[in-house]
Amino acid sequence: MKGLITILLASVVLGQLGVFHPKPDISIYVHDIVICLIIIVGAFRIWKQRKEKRLIPTILIPIVWFLSSALVSLCINAGRISLPSLFQSSLYLLRFAVYAGVYVILVMERSNPALLMFGLYASGTALSIAGLFQYILYPNLRNLWYLGWDTHQYRLFSTLLDPNFSGLVIILTLFLGIFFWEQKKTKVLGVSLILNLISLYLTYSRGSVLAFIGGITAYIICRKQWKILVITIIFVVAFLFLPKPGGSTLLITRLDSTIARIGNWKKSIRIISRSPIVGFGFNTLRYVNHEKTPDPSTPVSKSVAGLDSSILFLLATTGIMGGVAFSWIVIKATCLYRQEKRLQTLRVIAISSAVSTFVHSLFTNSLFYPWIMIWWWVFLAASEITPAPVRQSAVGTEFRTKRFTFDT
Repeated sequence: MKGLITILLASVVLGQLGVFHPKPDISIYVHDIVICLIIIVGAFRIWKQRKEKRLIPTILIPIVWFLSSALVSLCINAGRISLPSLFQSSLYLLRFAVYAGVYVILVMERSNPALLMFGLYASGTALSIAGLFQYILYPNLRNLWYLGWDTHQYRLFSTLLDPNFSGLVIILTLFLGIFFWEQKKTKVLGVSLILNLISLYLTYSRGSVLAFIGGITAYIICRKQWKILVITIIFVVAFLFLPKPGGSTLLITRLDSTIARIGNWKKSIRIISRSPIVGFGFNTLRYVNHEKTPDPSTPVSKSVAGLDSSILFLLATTGIMGGVAFSWIVIKATCLYRQEKRLQTLRVIAISSAVSTFVHSLFTNSLFYPWIMIWWWVFLAASEITPAPVRQSAVGTEFRTKRFTFDT
């Protein structure tokens, strides 16, 4: 299992480069295959050792409720679309179930939390480094415009081929790096934090910067680390005022994407109003959301099946029913960090990461983006497995596993 987990965390660095298409509209990533293997192997091990006492995942029942709600919504709306379209839509729900299944297996198998957290940080940092090389050697995606990718001129988009989603992955990596930095300050860790911060800047993603500001503000308030406020102000001032190589396309005041996003929000609200209780099915939007016939000469957009806000996307696809079920997942997840005996720093990092993800999800559909889902399910599993403190000391709380020690 340890080898499969390592392969999974390494495979996410491939990003969009690790995808193949059995059919034109179906994407299967390398990490999808590894996740399936982890679930199969883990389920077999659990069944084989079924007499042993297992830790029941805290979020298991809410996950089942959300999947059930989404499935009911999909079935109710089955008559709106063709059978092939219904099958393809069901794959989105299947992917969510499989990713959530990783959390369940990791918790029940009591995987090493150190491996999970270090793996997340290493893979996120590797994605940042890949992005820095991409920024120098491959500064735009003009040659992939015909496949529906935006050009992203002079922006860091890394292997995800999108600066906005890459920005959020880097932010989550930064907060996890801060967690490790509070345990032990090393030169390697310091250099990696700087590289991640530079990578975040070079995405020139306004949504990502706002998400970072929201998360770091939560961290500063919780930890009372007012010195970090100075670094944050310097970062924001540099983002606002330093010259950018892309000219007007990278201006903070650019209005084209802002106007498009506002228009997308309005469209989302119209869709929700048509079926507020059960939505249109998870995820059938590419088939029910055609307001006009697409121009064959125009490249197919990569966001044709989605909406810009995760919350609006959730309500449009599963309605209030699914929204309530998903909220239960969030509420139960917070229970992992409410226990006073839990590691305090980890709780603060979780809060900061959650605030950043929420802010980011207002502008892009971050909550249901594969790489973000994987990050959160693995992180939640590691948090739940992290043992209670074995002793209190003058310097803080010490947590021990067989191979790793958390110290604050």
